[in-house]
Amino acid sequence: MFCWCSPAWYKEPENLAAEPALEITVQEPEPVSAPDNGCVPDPAISVESMNAYGYTDANMLPLTKERALELMERDVTVYMLHTDNTEAMAFDADEIRSFDGIFGVEASEWETVKDRFVPQDYEKSFLDNPADSFAIYQLRDNDDTARLHYMNSEYLEKKGLSVQKENYAAVYAGSLDRGGDTQDRLNELYETFNIRRPEDFRGHSLSVSDIVALKQNGVVSCHYVDSWGFKELPGFLKPENYLKNAEMAMEDDYGMIDGIINNGPRKTVAELEEQSKSGTPISLLELAQAVQHEDEEKRRAQQPPRRETSDKKPSILAKLKAQPTVDTTSLKSAPKRSAEREL
Repeated sequence: MFCWCSPAWYKEPENLAAEPALEITVQEPEPVSAPDNGCVPDPAISVESMNAYGYTDANMLPLTKERALELMERDVTVYMLHTDNTEAMAFDADEIRSFDGIFGVEASEWETVKDRFVPQDYEKSFLDNPADSFAIYQLRDNDDTARLHYMNSEYLEKKGLSVQKENYAAVYAGSLDRGGDTQDRLNELYETFNIRRPEDFRGHSLSVSDIVALKQNGVVSCHYVDSWGFKELPGFLKPENYLKNAEMAMEDDYGMIDGIINNGPRKTVAELEEQSKSGTPISLLELAQAVQHEDEEKRRAQQPPRRETSDKKPSILAKLKAQPTVDTTSLKSAPKRSAEREL
């Protein structure tokens, strides 16, 4: 029987499985944070949204389709961003219109051209406008508003959510040229911003979850675009934001800029006292103003009347009339010639 014995130099192969396998890790690119320069090319979309989309290049700032078209028209290089973290330059407006993703502009190029694109404060334009006007508010594009886009008021109520001013940005403002009641004007604006949108409007078509603010005769009201019609939002804009502007346009006494348009007859102290006695609450400020007003009236009444002075020279006729009359009876008349002959 043959028995094979391993020679002295032979060694058993080591157990390769005992050694841990080398782990190869691929470092993912870090998400980009928003720039700190306070001026982004498109406030309607955030860098966080671009990161969630799948593009994380630190030298790219996101754009919506409307803003990308605007920048291209003004000779700014626009890129089409892809979800695999790549990009392609857009060569014409048709490419931008046919692309369904996010667009971008290089941060270095935006830094050189941003002074040509100063963002307009539409809310200030709306509130400062003394005429009947409107403003369009749309949701900002960030993680906090992702589930709110195009949701009706019933959805918000079921989820226990409320409309928050900080989630919205004013994207357009203008004057109300035509008359009509509130509903007529809301319907007309809905049609305008869906069918014949202004050329300088950069938001999306007026849709559910948008808000329309109206100023009519100095009174501001805000209306949520719902699935059916509009729902008024009484607390969307704080009263002090627009009452002061309404006062500046309508108040006849700039010393009375106090949140109340004070034109018209004021209540007297006696009227306010009767109102208080009847159980109706009165304003202490209004009472103090009434007391001050009546004290001023009393002081004016006690002052002697002023003599009216005129800088005009009196006419000759007025001077003649002002001269005293002469009594001719006391004057001696000259003797007649017949009397001299008689003498």
